[in-house]
Amino acid sequence: MVNPASRPAEIIDLASWLPMFIQRLLLAPAGRGELGYLLRKQRGIEVFGVESRPECIPFARECLNAVVEEPGEACPFPDAHFDALLALEIDPDANVLRDRLTRLAPSLNPRGYLMLRAPAPPDETATEAADTVRRHAYDRILEAARDAGFGLYHRAPLARGRGVPPVIEAGDGDAPAGECLLVLVRPDYNPLEHAEALFDAGRPDSAFEVLALIPAVYLQETDVRINVRALMQLCLLSDLKRRADLRPLDHFDKAQELFHQLVFDRPDFAPAYQCQAEFWRLLGDRDMARRLLRSAQRVAPSDAVARQIGALPPPPETRAAAEAAPDWAPAGRAAPRVLFVLHPRPHYGLDVLYDGLCATLGDNNVVEFPYKPSLHGAPPEEYKEYPCTFDRPGRPVALEELLDQLAQGEFDVVLYGDCEANLPRETAHAIARAAGNTPLFIVDALDAAMDLRARVMDQLGVASVAGYFKREMLRCVDYGPNAFPLPFAYPDCRVAPAPGATPRPRQFFWAGHRQSGLRRLFLERIEARLGVELVAGYPQEQYLTLLHESRVGLNCFGFGFDTVRYWELPAHGVVLFSERLPIRIPFDFVDGESAVFFGDLEEMETKLDRLLASPDECARIAAAGRAQLLRHHTGSMRARHCLGWIARTLGW
Repeated sequence: MVNPASRPAEIIDLASWLPMFIQRLLLAPAGRGELGYLLRKQRGIEVFGVESRPECIPFARECLNAVVEEPGEACPFPDAHFDALLALEIDPDANVLRDRLTRLAPSLNPRGYLMLRAPAPPDETATEAADTVRRHAYDRILEAARDAGFGLYHRAPLARGRGVPPVIEAGDGDAPAGECLLVLVRPDYNPLEHAEALFDAGRPDSAFEVLALIPAVYLQETDVRINVRALMQLCLLSDLKRRADLRPLDHFDKAQELFHQLVFDRPDFAPAYQCQAEFWRLLGDRDMARRLLRSAQRVAPSDAVARQIGALPPPPETRAAAEAAPDWAPAGRAAPRVLFVLHPRPHYGLDVLYDGLCATLGDNNVVEFPYKPSLHGAPPEEYKEYPCTFDRPGRPVALEELLDQLAQGEFDVVLYGDCEANLPRETAHAIARAAGNTPLFIVDALDAAMDLRARVMDQLGVASVAGYFKREMLRCVDYGPNAFPLPFAYPDCRVAPAPGATPRPRQFFWAGHRQSGLRRLFLERIEARLGVELVAGYPQEQYLTLLHESRVGLNCFGFGFDTVRYWELPAHGVVLFSERLPIRIPFDFVDGESAVFFGDLEEMETKLDRLLASPDECARIAAAGRAQLLRHHTGSMRARHCLGWIARTLGW
């Protein structure tokens, strides 16, 4: 048996991109069979091949289910036998390609994908001779496919490296620059019908992938988008219920994004609420499930929603005790020196924590990598309106110098905040190796509730970390040992002075987009109630002026449950009027004392009316909220919480 692993790989990670619905694949040509062998082993699918080169056929036959020599006039396979036909080598003669595709087309089932490697078309403005050649080659391939009965559905770039689907490497080296993979389908292909058939066949994961591959150009109509996304949400729920090996939070985060899109398009679309409520029930947060269903019942009452609410156990009579966090108490110990690995773009949670660490430990004891100009008084022009830049002392540190400092033990702890894997994998590995026994903590400030610990450890090439700080830490989920809540905070330097007795002429404040959570639903009800138009946004100076003139400010879930607005409102003397967050927040605000919280649409309407009718109550709650923020939720206090957890974990 030939050992395909000993050969240069034709492909890297294509198996992870190849749609799940493909269970029987035809390679034309088959080559020596390495690709098919890889797909059979990784995916367990059947792979057949067509090959004309005598030197390749013996090897291919050992690797694939079956290989036939290039046929003459007749197709050698049964009609509708394959889910996809993949050709990574294209004959430069368009007539030869057209004849081959025409001959093999009957073997592809009516919903099958034809996937062809092709030179990527150059930009329309390109004028070089080489660009003209590429354009003609690309057009000839499309014309040959059209003659065989297929039209272009999707085009993906070919690039080497993980995470770019599909990721391809040619047998004799990297795929040449400017190549793409064309996905073509028959003119009557309907992906929604395709997905529904797969779902009905008990394959919701395959159905989800078919829907996820629909090009955006086909999702312009609202009704089409809703049908597609509602089925995607249902596929995720069905897949989670049938498979015990899945990580529930991964499916939950995808479903949450779909839910946001669905209720933005149609706030009264009850099936979206019902499906997402079931996700919350499965995760263990029945209160969140009930809240969604109550909002759905308020805006689109139905017997189905009422039954789902009735099936949920009643809420507990008492709420859990307030959560605390340890404070940093060095007790004579020298301030630790911290390496903070950051994402290079402005990143609110990480940047505020960096500033807080500098304020707590001293600028010389906090080193960030890579160097971020926005932390040192030089934000990029495109972020001039970004409300969170700093002017801390500091200098760039080259990777070689950083690795030497780590190896010499010059840091007491490493905080790793690059959860988006911006750093090259080899750089992350080098940092972890050089750190040696220096304790390493992950700081996950992303919007997602999913547990990223294992993913970041893989990026670092380590088997364990000392701890995991999590912004979006759901109360109903166990994130494992040494996992600590670390929500956003507000920069010390931006907290407004005490408001004093200056009157606030504006009842209500909101500025922002409406494309997350139930924002559109809430905002349209508030606009109708108050007779106002809540516009999208303002320049920073006007934004702050409006904040200082307002008594009550709305906070709704954003891309994450934790938002800047949650901390910004009390920092500027505005009543925090907010959805109750389902995440862990040490020293959180208290409903009716330092904030006003609501859980669903009806509660929002009732509490808002009562609050706006009581200016004295607003002033009392706003003052208590500002005091609570100063005690526990500035950037320096959040840094002290972080250091407190580190000290407790390491026994400092």
